[in-house]
Amino acid sequence: MRARWRLRIAFVVLFVAGIAWAASKVDWMQVGRQLTAASLPMQAIMALIWLVVLFIRPFRLLSLMRTMAPSAERRYWPLWSANMIAMATNTVLPMRAGDFMMAFVMRQSMGITTARGYSIVLVDRFVDFATVAVVLVSMLSLVPAVVPWAQDLRVAVLVGLVVFVAGFWAGIRLRGVWLSLLDRLLAKVAPHRGGPWREKAHDLFAGLAQIGSVRALAPVLLLSAVLWAVTVASYWFGVNAFWPNTSIAAAAF
Repeated sequence: MRARWRLRIAFVVLFVAGIAWAASKVDWMQVGRQLTAASLPMQAIMALIWLVVLFIRPFRLLSLMRTMAPSAERRYWPLWSANMIAMATNTVLPMRAGDFMMAFVMRQSMGITTARGYSIVLVDRFVDFATVAVVLVSMLSLVPAVVPWAQDLRVAVLVGLVVFVAGFWAGIRLRGVWLSLLDRLLAKVAPHRGGPWREKAHDLFAGLAQIGSVRALAPVLLLSAVLWAVTVASYWFGVNAFWPNTSIAAAAF
């Protein structure tokens, strides 16, 4: 119990230290002048829409849980809390540390195994990446004049998206091969202690296997499209608060 509280206190201290360091790098006088000159209604609308985004995101996780962990108890508020903790952690720590913490929070609050939680978070972030890539390519196609590097970027993003989706699909379809290789590796490296790791790996791939059909992904993709459309709208109002007549493509980019 004491170790857990020490970990929590250390995390809070690290979080506050990160915020303090970031705040020390900001020119607050300049920020104040720009905020004073900006449109207050536009800023208020941006903040309101962004709050809506925070409350939409857990519904996508609920949809994923319904498919990938049907036996787990699905509750909105624990997922909302887990998502907020993940976002806060990703703000101050590198390498998507919040995504790993999210799986632990889901285990403690909802009783889902850590491996199955990782599989849900992995698919959730995969859908995010794919949706953002599509938005980026779409907005680059809508702007009236595109510089040469943007054209190259559009092609690179499309190729990267195809490779990423194909790799993700292959990883799920060929899970038997990867698990067999892992079993052999653990049998050689840790023959007596590899059991828990083998069980977690099988649980992880079992969760990913549930999302391999279009029918399972359809509601998740729909929710993702709604989520990012609302996010783009919030940025559009926010940018127009400072620079009126900014295009939706610029805000989305």
